[in-house]
Amino acid sequence: MAARAVRMMRGFLLARRLETAGGLHALLAAFEGEYARRVRGCGRLTFNDVPRLVGALPPDARLALEYRLDARIRHWALDEFQDTSHEQWRALENLVDEAAQSDGEKSVFIVGDSKQAIYGWRNGDVAIFAGEKRSGKYELGELNESYRYTREIADAVNRVFGGEAMARFGKWRCPEHVAHDRDTRGFVHLVPTEDAKKESFVAPLVNELATVRPWTRGLSCAV
Repeated sequence: MAARAVRMMRGFLLARRLETAGGLHALLAAFEGEYARRVRGCGRLTFNDVPRLVGALPPDARLALEYRLDARIRHWALDEFQDTSHEQWRALENLVDEAAQSDGEKSVFIVGDSKQAIYGWRNGDVAIFAGEKRSGKYELGELNESYRYTREIADAVNRVFGGEAMARFGKWRCPEHVAHDRDTRGFVHLVPTEDAKKESFVAPLVNELATVRPWTRGLSCAV
């Protein structure tokens, strides 16, 4: 009797999940259809459309496109490279690789920080950045002196990322950061929260901002 009841409950829950999944699929399909009609059908493209369309080109068309781009673009500068997705990299890899091995006729400049790889939810993969660093195609350098923040903020970064975080995430590298501006004073205040839920961060931040009210004092503020 108990086993039958469990099977019925399991079937009921499974049916509800399937209904929910079906509803989401229908909603997204309707949205995609309308989006294709109003945007893509009018020749407009989003940022994500470009690598998708490039990847779908037949080999001869892809080769012709890359030949024309390679003839026109001599210098590549890729920022926030730690968030590059495989789709984006497949669209650019041949061109960047050709420029990187051009014996000085062209140049490639890549900037990234593994600790700032936060776009995995949209297919960003920091392993692409790591792979290019190990490829031997580039001269490597590190920028640990910041022109954007003060000594107090640099000290806070060193304490946070140079301590327990490094022990938990062994693949991170965090050399000591310093501030270029040695004279301007800054302020850092760390506020503990009860747990790791997003909601638990809101109230302490609102309270701190309401207390300091930096916008009334002409101060810049980062959260």
